Amino acid sequence: MDYEGLLTNRLVLTPTIEASLPLADDPGREIAAGGASVELGLRLSYELIGRSVAPYIGVNHERASGGTADILRDHGREIEVLTGVVGVNFMF
Repeated sequence: MDYEGLLTNRLVLTPTIEASLPLADDPGREIAAGGASVELGLRLSYELIGRSVAPYIGVNHERASGGTADILRDHGREIEVLTGVVGVNFMF
């Protein structure tokens, strides 16, 4: 689900949340049935050129739980990941 909050006429803050609950094991993708993962994100964009171009910066935090977290730990991977994002949205 996405919502946009206007901080100014052109400065937009967009929080996001995404949840995944797999119903079957998928060892190739390191996912276990019932092993949920949740991702929270926050992006700050500045709308340019009639709002059709908007560069943004942001941060995402993802956390796995249950069997998926166990699989990730067994393979030496972290169950919590914090990443930064930079990009440009184009609207046509």
